Amino acid sequence: MFNKKTTYLILLLLSSLCFDSNALEVTVIDHQGKPVRNVVVEWHLNESAKQKRPSNLSTPTAIMDQIEEQFSPHILTVEKGTSVSFPNSDNIKHHVYSFSEAKSFEQGLYAGKQAPPIVFENAGVVDLGCNIHDWMLGYIYVADTPFFSKTNENGIAQLQNTLENKHVKSVTIWHPRMQENEIRIEQKFTGDKMRFELSKPIREDAEGYEDLSIDGY
Repeated sequence: MFNKKTTYLILLLLSSLCFDSNALEVTVIDHQGKPVRNVVVEWHLNESAKQKRPSNLSTPTAIMDQIEEQFSPHILTVEKGTSVSFPNSDNIKHHVYSFSEAKSFEQGLYAGKQAPPIVFENAGVVDLGCNIHDWMLGYIYVADTPFFSKTNENGIAQLQNTLENKHVKSVTIWHPRMQENEIRIEQKFTGDKMRFELSKPIREDAEGYEDLSIDGY
């Protein structure tokens, strides 16, 4: 059995692993004050900071898998210019497509890892579907910056504070089922810890569940 001192040290260590006091932090709550999870949060740089960034940064290939006839993850967040691979981990074929303004493409009927990666050059939201399975729905959020995160079950998104506050212009939140006037809300950057309060609940899907995917985004 651990003594009280050892137990305290363990709890302190776990606390430090779960929370970074030096991080930029955004909290999103709904109209009832409840936390909203899986909200994409994006920190935007001002023009002077953008000009200082190297233009030849490379990003690893991201993965949008297909598992048990669902896109996994349900929401994938990448920086613009990132290549995304669409492996099919099911034992049936899929036909992935999008007609979104940010990226329109089509991956013909295929199985396994036959589909080539696709580069997402433009910022925006890309809705994904499957021509074979109408219920399959996924999203790729293409960010204009490498500084993004998603809220956890407590409605909190954190970003390691590698930015100076003077370089951050604004913060955007996005969720496919927000019922505000816009599903993408942008606010002026007001400091290391910001709070978004939604005026309406997150819209449920047709089955009445908040999450569409097995992995909960």
